[in-house]
Amino acid sequence: MISLKDKIRILEKEEIMLALMDCNGVQARAAKKLGITERMIGYKIKKYKIGIKEVGKKSNKQSVNSEQLVNPIKNKGDKKVKKILIALLASAISMGFISSPAKAAETSGSASVDIYNSYMWRGFELHEDVAIQPSVAITYGRFGANLWSDYNTDTKEAVETDLTLNYIHSIDKIGLDIGYIYYGLDGAADTQEIYIAVSYDTLLSPSLTLYYDFDEFDGTFIVASIGHDISISGNIALSLGASASYNSDSVGEYSALHNGDISASASIPVSGGIWISPMLAYSFTLSDDAEDAVKNADGDNNFFYGGVSASLSF
Repeated sequence: MISLKDKIRILEKEEIMLALMDCNGVQARAAKKLGITERMIGYKIKKYKIGIKEVGKKSNKQSVNSEQLVNPIKNKGDKKVKKILIALLASAISMGFISSPAKAAETSGSASVDIYNSYMWRGFELHEDVAIQPSVAITYGRFGANLWSDYNTDTKEAVETDLTLNYIHSIDKIGLDIGYIYYGLDGAADTQEIYIAVSYDTLLSPSLTLYYDFDEFDGTFIVASIGHDISISGNIALSLGASASYNSDSVGEYSALHNGDISASASIPVSGGIWISPMLAYSFTLSDDAEDAVKNADGDNNFFYGGVSASLSF
């Protein structure tokens, strides 16, 4: 007997296939028709192994090629991207030289592996399978670079690889972080963001981060967060955090409060710069628009998630 959960998944797969056929295989249009993000439909296509042959069996319409189905938009706005990146990097470099022309830059690096029960991103459960997320980072003075990936243990494939470049600066208690993120997505069109984060070194460490997607989604996402560290014993610290976000045509075609997130994690030193950090978090929607956008195949829009991270500094 087929379980209710399997019936829901079968129905979801059929709805995605029908939307793709109605939209001639154009993923962005199908996502809009279904009321979900292009990133989300890309993951669903990968999860359900929806291919051109399968879509063709259910339709007498003219078939579309696999390039249209899997990655319909490529190399969009290359010139615009280059101009923005050049301006961003030039500004950061100028600030670096002006603020500390004679100070020698310090170099450091880190590597980590996170294992979570699912892949959560901005309130979305992008896949419900166990996620392994390795990353490596390097800093040179105030400049940093980070390469991060998500591996789905069910499909046994890397479904996303992101590159982040950033510049940090501080003025008294005010911290500034300016950066660029390239999202390399398997099963969806790649996209790019620039962001700016401002923080203040005081009780609860408040911060405000604005992300602007200037590529595929052309929208803004804002996150306000607070956090506090509590020393437990020795070098072990408990970190508590909370955040609330606002979406403006970034993760969905609406402008409203999006999701809240509360988390708790512990940093436990092992030896030689190695740390183990268990984490537990809860994500919940903050508006009706967000509820509709975030809802998964099981009808859930609030999620408990967690896991453990192992990191090494060098």
